[in-house]
Amino acid sequence: MKKYKFLFVLLFLLLTAISCKKHVSSTISGPGTVYISGKIIGSIPKDSVKFILEGEIPFNPKIGGNEIIVETDGDGKFKYRSPVIDKPGRITLFAFRKRPGEMGSRFNDALRNYLIAPGDSIHMVIDKTKEETSFSFSGRGAEKFKCRWSVDQHGYTANPRMYDERRKTYDLNVLDRYRRRVELADSIIDVQIGELNKHRKGLSREIYQIIKADIIGDTNSHLKDFWYLRLSNENVGEDEISELRKMIDQSGISGIDNDLLAMSPFYIRFLSLKTIAELCITHPEQKEYEFKNIYVKRFGDLCAVWKNQYEGILREKLLLFNLQNLKVQDTDGLNACLKESYVLFQTPSLRKIIEDWYGKKTKGVAAFDFALPDTTGRMVRLSDFRGKVVYIDIWFTGCGGCASLAEKVDKLVYPKFRDNPEVVFVSISGDKNKERWLKSVEGEKYGLKEYVNLYTNGEGFDHPFMKYYGIRGGPTTMLIDKEGNIYSAAPPKQGDDKKMKALIALIEEALIE
Repeated sequence: MKKYKFLFVLLFLLLTAISCKKHVSSTISGPGTVYISGKIIGSIPKDSVKFILEGEIPFNPKIGGNEIIVETDGDGKFKYRSPVIDKPGRITLFAFRKRPGEMGSRFNDALRNYLIAPGDSIHMVIDKTKEETSFSFSGRGAEKFKCRWSVDQHGYTANPRMYDERRKTYDLNVLDRYRRRVELADSIIDVQIGELNKHRKGLSREIYQIIKADIIGDTNSHLKDFWYLRLSNENVGEDEISELRKMIDQSGISGIDNDLLAMSPFYIRFLSLKTIAELCITHPEQKEYEFKNIYVKRFGDLCAVWKNQYEGILREKLLLFNLQNLKVQDTDGLNACLKESYVLFQTPSLRKIIEDWYGKKTKGVAAFDFALPDTTGRMVRLSDFRGKVVYIDIWFTGCGGCASLAEKVDKLVYPKFRDNPEVVFVSISGDKNKERWLKSVEGEKYGLKEYVNLYTNGEGFDHPFMKYYGIRGGPTTMLIDKEGNIYSAAPPKQGDDKKMKALIALIEEALIE
């Protein structure tokens, strides 16, 4: 009898182990690759799929990420194999199509920041035969994709009525406006979590919670938008401010472990924006804390909240995500944040990134001595300008913000230093096509022809100079001192004429030192 009891217990444990194995198939521990195969129905010759393996920093594959374009075969089939990963990560996929008669090419039909795990082997079918492209998934780890696809189909972007409802809130007073926006966001989140729950049995607890964090973070970021409050222009009293603060606080309640929140790029972005709202509501009369100004004048205050209010890997991800934000134009705030933050990092891979930045972006460290050709083909090095202050503007053709900044600099800043031999304006393009770059230089939409205009030899943002600083777009600007060292990795740029006056003051300050 004891023997049978023993066999029964053994059989029960074995079945439980198999069940658990099936349940946690989405979160395999240990290193491994991810395989994704598929077929595009309705494919045309030379269709392609772009795979972007996201890096450690949310929405920035340039740092630790990987990008590859895979062409389909004659039957529209494709295969992708990732580099080895040792923990769940994110992948973005763009299905490519080039229609007859089109001049260029375009990537569309995207799956953005979908969860993957070591050992996944996912097969997908991309059906482009109908008006709306559809995706279907099968294989090991496919439940994550099925779930996320279903959730996305019920999000705010798939609901035109939501935009109409949100537009109606502009006519309401500030309190009713945000009450209504909270209602709209929460209604979408409830529907999406309902879709998530339909897939719960096929997901591990960790993956379920991470996707839930994605839902809350993404929808809150787009629909609640407390960070755009401009209380200095609103007629609000203490009671209204108190209720707004309560709404902001409640929007951050998720019931999810911090370590899992840290694995959601969407939630990291939401917490970053929520911090702006918290500071804005704390300083209602001060315009410096409003969204358009806070990255320029109060980045140090933002950094202090992230350092003191959060901990562990969630704090590390928040800091890294914001330290590389192109909106940051607070030279002193950035330097202080780098110096005070890097000692807090404990996660080895993230500590490596912050130490790398600390040695590259803080005031006084040697700048990267690039060697790039100008419009005549002559190689120009940064060290050629030793003894001069160098203003560097990085841009690419088609960048609206780059053109806007260039117009301001050309008209308001450059004239102040045109006749000063100790100041040089260097314009570096991220264009890969040389003819496009030369045409843009000639058109002077992104800077004057009299600047030192440089090209990255077709490498664009993959050039070693760009990779050295993690530059992923424009406009990105830097100020180099007379010794060839970083003076500011985040000089004032986008915005009104006041920022250009601040840039002029910063250049004059660098000339004196």
